[in-house]
Amino acid sequence: MWKSFSAALSLLLFASGCAVGVKHDYEQKALELGISTHASVAVGTLDHRPYIVDGNKAPNFVGVSRGGFGNPFDVTTQSGNPLSSDISGSIVASMKEKGVDARVVELKPALSVDQAKLTLQAAGADRSAMITLLEWKADTMMNVGLRYDLTLSVLDKAGMVLTTKQRQGFENLGGSALNPPEVSRVQVPARFRRMMEELFQESDVAKALQQ
Repeated sequence: MWKSFSAALSLLLFASGCAVGVKHDYEQKALELGISTHASVAVGTLDHRPYIVDGNKAPNFVGVSRGGFGNPFDVTTQSGNPLSSDISGSIVASMKEKGVDARVVELKPALSVDQAKLTLQAAGADRSAMITLLEWKADTMMNVGLRYDLTLSVLDKAGMVLTTKQRQGFENLGGSALNPPEVSRVQVPARFRRMMEELFQESDVAKALQQ
């Protein structure tokens, strides 16, 4: 009995140790957005997750990794940058790979949606792509869950919305009995990459980004 207890305690302590200091890489240099346009594009991400807006969590917060007793430890971006910066930067890098004149416009969480649109419009690009985050949070214990609620809006030079796409839901991304945080390091950024590709490859999004 003592051996079984010791083994279980060791596993819990190991799980707690693995859960500390987890980071997710959102600087995705391999996004395949399929965007080819002669229009200049301003890209901004507005992080309106409630716990970011009220300052309860840092802007680089992307979820929690739980120890053996379920105690949560914050997961942050690999870069240390705000999640919004990494998302915008990844999109712009992908567009530039295709020869698009794209640039990042930083949007502070305190901005309203209308203020964010005006900020993008002030950049003077032919088109703007705005990601609005209402939720993006991974939760890892034995399995990796991802809850998300985000919207992509494409605006013209006058700030008019040309098209809008939303993704909202919760997904189980798999798990591991030995090292769930490692599964989260792989699967959560991979799901982010697929989601961005799905959004930008929508036919009306690609059409809206044309000048």
